[in-house]
Amino acid sequence: DTACDFYLPDYMGDIKRIIHYSAAVFPAGQYENDGEISFSGVVAYSVIYLDGENRLQEASFTSDFELICPIDEKFVQASSKNDISALAVRAAGARKISAKASVSTDVYILEKIVIPPVDFGIPLEKRTRSIKIHAPEYIEPREVEYAERGRLLGGIGAEEVESVMSFGKARITDAKLEDGKIRLLCEINAGCLVRVLGEEYIRIDKPISTEAFLDCPEARADCDVSAEAKLTSISVGITNDVNEEGEAGASGVF
Repeated sequence: DTACDFYLPDYMGDIKRIIHYSAAVFPAGQYENDGEISFSGVVAYSVIYLDGENRLQEASFTSDFELICPIDEKFVQASSKNDISALAVRAAGARKISAKASVSTDVYILEKIVIPPVDFGIPLEKRTRSIKIHAPEYIEPREVEYAERGRLLGGIGAEEVESVMSFGKARITDAKLEDGKIRLLCEINAGCLVRVLGEEYIRIDKPISTEAFLDCPEARADCDVSAEAKLTSISVGITNDVNEEGEAGASGVF
């Protein structure tokens, strides 16, 4: 975990409401010591907020982190892969932002192991085969209404709602091999920022879950399966809709 407090400089306005925040992790280096290796890095935060004059402002700041792993005399080299597993940002005052991030780090350590020769009495043949499958899966467009903010948009037509920005992130929650197919469960956190009646900014967040099946008939039952998801784009549109009570209002299409 890494945390920090950021105080707004004089040229930036006070915080009225935080609209959106995100963070990215960047490795800074690794250092070998006696019996251990340390990995260091930087978490870069981006916070978009609404100031007292209803203007969008962006605050950018960083915090450091370090991870220490033990090594022994068989150590050859090491590498790491970092990701943000949890993120919390809040306004701790009119001009203060408190941020905390949990960094998930996968460490790969290469060791040198000497195996004595073994004579089995029969000639040995070593065969290796690498299989790389790249199969993009695209999610069909679907309509998502403003459930969380419905009370604020009730009765407001689409012509009075402006889509300012969209954002999101995708991740694989589960990957399994089932009867010659790879079953992938994906979770997408999609969101957008809209402006109502030319004044009020409203943030909308929606979780979208989906699954995909990839054909892999040559895979053995004991194979390990891993996958990654990347959200390439989000398209947000505003349209008029009518609910069950006959009340018209604005809804969105993700």
